[in-house]
Amino acid sequence: MNICFITYRFPPDVTGGGEISNYVLIKNLANLNHKVVVLTRKLDNSKPLKQEDNIEVHRIIPTPFPATGYPLEPYSLFLAKKIISILKYKHVELIHALDFRTTPGAIIAAKILRRPILVTIRNYWPICPRLTMFIPNQGECAECSPSSIINCLGKWKTGLHHYIFMVLRRFFLKKADKIICVSKYVRNILFQTLKINKSKLATLYNLPDYHTFEITSTYKKNLKQDYGLSEEDFIVGYVGRITFEKGIEYLIRAFVNVVKITDQIKLVIAGDGNKKIELQQLVKELKLNKSVTFAGFIAHEDIPSFYELCDVIVLPSIWDEPLSRVLLETFHFSKPAIATKTGGTPEIISDGENGLLVEPKNSDQIADKILFLYKNPDIRQRIQENAQSYSNKNLDSRTLTKKFLDLYKTVLGKRG
Repeated sequence: MNICFITYRFPPDVTGGGEISNYVLIKNLANLNHKVVVLTRKLDNSKPLKQEDNIEVHRIIPTPFPATGYPLEPYSLFLAKKIISILKYKHVELIHALDFRTTPGAIIAAKILRRPILVTIRNYWPICPRLTMFIPNQGECAECSPSSIINCLGKWKTGLHHYIFMVLRRFFLKKADKIICVSKYVRNILFQTLKINKSKLATLYNLPDYHTFEITSTYKKNLKQDYGLSEEDFIVGYVGRITFEKGIEYLIRAFVNVVKITDQIKLVIAGDGNKKIELQQLVKELKLNKSVTFAGFIAHEDIPSFYELCDVIVLPSIWDEPLSRVLLETFHFSKPAIATKTGGTPEIISDGENGLLVEPKNSDQIADKILFLYKNPDIRQRIQENAQSYSNKNLDSRTLTKKFLDLYKTVLGKRG
């Protein structure tokens, strides 16, 4: 099969888990001898470009107009022209757009070239200009409207601009042959809000990137030494952005209750973000310095070793995460997860079976669950085994790649 992927970022240009999942899918398809063409954005000459067998990369996408930080629709027409100029000489059977920036241009090009087009949705861009349905320092927002968006984005001119182009992107999205959502939660949101035909919506989870890692025991030992952790300490971990919507404040406050019971449980927070200084101050105010450690940013290749360090992973998000990549990684590395009942998380966690669920913004519940797992090693072990089993059955990258291929074949079959 000959497939074209259109994505704003492609390695070595990576900023998040979405780009990693895209790369794993593309690499898996290439390893199965499918021919892949990737159209992505230009990089400056200082960054190395990498070509691999069966993966042909064209860096043709310009940076969005600087005035907004997002591409205007004339940009989408320009992008469509660029795509057509490349693909008209390629025997591409279908096109797969992987992000909101490239979707309009990709759909325009696909319709002109008469190729089927699939679109992956990893967040809420069809219904929210912020992509998250969440206003920083305020919380979840109501359904988007021209009036509410002014409160969300500030100046009325900027807000109206983003609202108009969100509506235009919705128009293009509905022209796709298939829309792939990263969770059932996202699929249901699109169905309820945009009234998209259910037959056009599919759910496929993000592909993990596990096989490229090796867990080193020295990293585990050195990290404990670096932060004054003993071998006997029970480690609760958080890994991800340190931002308001991630709910880390409630995890930290949970340790007020935890330390009343034992000083053997330690919290290690890995990551960086605009709330880090504020949360470090909160730790001081709550006198939790001996129990809470900020490990800072951890390189992607060291993430598996961080999971190996931890006994429990907590995901305290207070926004509706479409599907947390950290949750998928936690399952793969056979660690019990304590997570809030938000977004796509309850699709993965069966409470008490392969993980534990708590209500958002509930520090008492988080503390209770941490102490429960600390005091019950047998239950902790059972949850770990169930999480690993679920991951092997449902979240393996080869299994998910086959599901993508089956979907591609279905779409091509319908086009006949």
